[in-house]
Amino acid sequence: MLLFAILLWRVLLPTAPLHASGDAGQPGSFLRQGVGARPLALGGAFAAIADDASSIYWNPAGLAQLKKPELTATHLILFEDTSYDFVAAAHPLPTRPGSRIRGTLGLGWIRQSSGNFEKRSNPFDSPTEFSIQENAYQLSWGQSFSEIIPLGFPLALGLSLKGIHQKIDTASGSGFGVDLGILTRPHPRLSFGALIQNLARPKVTLLSRPTRFPLGLDLSSTYAHPFPQQKIRILLAARTSKYGEARWKPSGGLEIEWADKASLRAGHRPRGTSAGLGWRFGNYQLDYSTLLSELGLSHHASLILRFGKTQEELAAEIRRGIQQFNQDEARRLSESYALQADHFLKEGNFPQAIRHLEIATLWNPENPALSSRLERARKLMEQQVGKLKPTLQVLEKTLQEFPSPPKAPAEIPRAEKPIPISPERRKRAEKLYYQAVDAYLKADYPKAKGLLEETLEINPLSVGTRQLLEKIELVTEGLP
Repeated sequence: MLLFAILLWRVLLPTAPLHASGDAGQPGSFLRQGVGARPLALGGAFAAIADDASSIYWNPAGLAQLKKPELTATHLILFEDTSYDFVAAAHPLPTRPGSRIRGTLGLGWIRQSSGNFEKRSNPFDSPTEFSIQENAYQLSWGQSFSEIIPLGFPLALGLSLKGIHQKIDTASGSGFGVDLGILTRPHPRLSFGALIQNLARPKVTLLSRPTRFPLGLDLSSTYAHPFPQQKIRILLAARTSKYGEARWKPSGGLEIEWADKASLRAGHRPRGTSAGLGWRFGNYQLDYSTLLSELGLSHHASLILRFGKTQEELAAEIRRGIQQFNQDEARRLSESYALQADHFLKEGNFPQAIRHLEIATLWNPENPALSSRLERARKLMEQQVGKLKPTLQVLEKTLQEFPSPPKAPAEIPRAEKPIPISPERRKRAEKLYYQAVDAYLKADYPKAKGLLEETLEINPLSVGTRQLLEKIELVTEGLP
């Protein structure tokens, strides 16, 4: 009876839309369905893009492109009583000073579930129902090797370890496999990606005879052309793939993106023609696609959640804050500088962290927490400087034993403490600085520059003053 149920599964499963593609009936064909509304709208030509958490499925090398944690989910209704789900999470590993190995880790889960199948022990028995469950669990890692292998262009590799579990009625079996991904971009507009699926082939035994998953190959390329004035980017993607004994199948897609927010997509593959759209707002991305095949329309929706802000996003927020300044923007600007300081603290770059915290404090002086964080960063810096004191002691002893200019020993204490500034002069410098900020916001750059230069004469160690002076020089560069 159980054997009859397994044979029934092999006969009925090809009614799914997947089997119009030629992967029908092959072991592990549920892993060829595809995930994510955006990749599916592009005809599955995503191995050379792979820029979100769904890279766990399409090309684990793409995980190296992620700069902050992501969570994505997709739900599909393939046909009656059969559903397909994908959930994935990815997290970039923290950077350690001096370490070249970091990359991004990812976890993924794929489930295909079918129910309401009927089975009989013999033709005269009443039918009973059984279900089919297929699951894949993935642990993935992607790493950029551009710094390790000096090729002159980006290169990333990725690896996915996966566990397979299948259950048909009361029979079940498990297996393990490995996928390998490669992603490279020899030109800023051109990229190539490759996925070797089942490099280590899973073997699943349901009854007595094991079934081994076949080897799959996925080759993809993309070309992106931006139009900066119109805030438009056009991306063309092409793909050819092969699974087991099936023939090579070409596919491709087109994406038109506006202002890094809205996207329109279209694609084609042997299963049919697809179309879709997407919207991204901050850390949220919602995508939808539809596929027109011989069996009719199927609909796919996926959601991507990102967490935190990259240093590039923080820098962009700072630029927007300076261009359109008010009290609320000043607080957000201060917070962005403080977050950038946190990044530098994690990297052990204490001078940059102190500089950004000083600027954050100047933009929002009423926030006492910033002063505390600045003090803590300075103490950490002092601890690092303290490690240099044995060297200073050796230098002092050397100067005592050998002839030296009479002023040389006096310079040693000065190396251990900053140049003192009287409270009156500090207040004067702060007043001039705020006047310079006001002039800068009014686009009176010559006045702002003069005030900042006067501030530096009083307090040459003011990092915020120097940074604002650099911004003014950048703004006025090329002006008559």
